[in-house]
Amino acid sequence: MVNKRAFLIAIFSVGAADAVAGSGPLIDGLEVGEDSVIEAGQKVTLKGENFGSAPGVVLWDTVGNQTAYQGINDGEAAPSGDVWGRTSVLIDREGTQRHAYSTAQYESVGGGETHRVARPVVPNGFWEDPEQDELFVSWWIKFDRNIYEADNNAAHKLIRVWGGGSSDFRMSWNSRNSIGAYDSNDNSPGSITSYSLVDATKLWKKNEWQLHEIWVSAKEGEIKAYVDGKLVNHWQSDDSRFLKKTHPKGPRLTLLGWNPSHGNGVIDDAKFKMSDIAVQTSQARVLISDENKFSESENHEYQPILDWSNSEVSINVNYGALSKEDDLYLYLVDSEGVVNDNGYLLKGCTRCPAEIEDVIIE
Repeated sequence: MVNKRAFLIAIFSVGAADAVAGSGPLIDGLEVGEDSVIEAGQKVTLKGENFGSAPGVVLWDTVGNQTAYQGINDGEAAPSGDVWGRTSVLIDREGTQRHAYSTAQYESVGGGETHRVARPVVPNGFWEDPEQDELFVSWWIKFDRNIYEADNNAAHKLIRVWGGGSSDFRMSWNSRNSIGAYDSNDNSPGSITSYSLVDATKLWKKNEWQLHEIWVSAKEGEIKAYVDGKLVNHWQSDDSRFLKKTHPKGPRLTLLGWNPSHGNGVIDDAKFKMSDIAVQTSQARVLISDENKFSESENHEYQPILDWSNSEVSINVNYGALSKEDDLYLYLVDSEGVVNDNGYLLKGCTRCPAEIEDVIIE
């Protein structure tokens, strides 16, 4: 009779996120280490299949995680050239933050002028890559008023994306929840505008943090915009002016924040706070939510990516405004925008440290 010991490891399954293999991302296990509680910033590895290709992560900016801002005091201007090529916002350290893990956020100064961050600083040559034909941006922003009601006769810009310069592909998403795009390289440039799938008068909330996400594909000639997890605008064109072949530098983030059409009326002193900005070259990403169905989720948090393969993705857990005491669920969106609708429970090891069992072999 021989005694052998079997060790439990902290890789386990609590119900696959999708039931049908081959139908999209399938999460069927987690590697979480030996902690019973998963802490913010802890590495977690998702196991499964059909995760697809990794996104190019350009920037993950919580403001507080930027070493270039360490010497910037509360209320001082964020410097240009270190994190973003251009900035016209302040660093807010002492104001009420979006969540308990946040130590700083961006803040506008009002006055009816443009207040934004623009053109993330990335390694030289990145934006010159001819294969870079997509852009995904996620950010949280809180305005001190309903920005549609601020002046519903104007289209104040939330984001601008350019294809390389002032004479190439250009698009914007504005306070009327319309997306406009044009290509001034064409002899007859024209423009195509897509209007709201959701009533703009009911979309923007006063003094509430709202999640904004946008995916821009020069390859597909397609743009999707989301607010609080819901698709609110879908722009699509088969017009060749908007395809990659006329935009060799691809879509690049040129402005994020608040770009008013004019400084008149009730927008003169409009203010906002902004944080947790993710910039990627595809829409592939990992999210956590307090809803167990992605289609019902209105509150999810972006997860910083460490490694990505077709069967394993490692993240640093970012709870954001969610509570680690609640049941939270993992979602993986692939590069085609397909996501597991059934969430996978984010759960620490429940029998740690590893237990030892006596196994009797006769």
